[in-house]
Amino acid sequence: MTAADALTLFRALAGIPIVFALAFNGRAFALALFAVAALSDALDGWLARRSGTVTDHGAILDPLADKAVVLATLAGLSLVGGVPLPLAVAIAARELLVERGPAAVTMRDVATHAGVSAETVYKTFRTKATLIYRRTKNLRAVQLLLGHTKLESTVRYLGIEVNDALEMAEQTEV
Repeated sequence: MTAADALTLFRALAGIPIVFALAFNGRAFALALFAVAALSDALDGWLARRSGTVTDHGAILDPLADKAVVLATLAGLSLVGGVPLPLAVAIAARELLVERGPAAVTMRDVATHAGVSAETVYKTFRTKATLIYRRTKNLRAVQLLLGHTKLESTVRYLGIEVNDALEMAEQTEV
């Protein structure tokens, strides 16, 4: 096992003590451990490149380790009331559904596996996002779910008018 792989494994498993720390009111320790795990994310890639030990499995395990620590921390925060459950579910769904990088599963991959066209998968996903928005009126949650960084992108994606979105957002209780 390379040093970079060891750091990735540490990050993947760091969620367990973070959840325990949160459960036993050790938020400062949980924050410190999460910060160390986040720093290990930058360090493992640099270390692998510097030592010439970049591997295919490392490229796949790295984003999975990121997701493991984020999801565990999110679950811990949700259990102790630090994050509202609907927000935790939205962020978790985004973490599980949206992937960028070597381990990415594209809509074309999903379509090929399902035996349908990529356009059909795209339209279905777009329809689901639109339905979630219409039912919840929560534009920010849909923005997080879709992985958009700009609210304007989400508004255009959903095919709604900006003024309508702002009006619905004003009526939504937080």
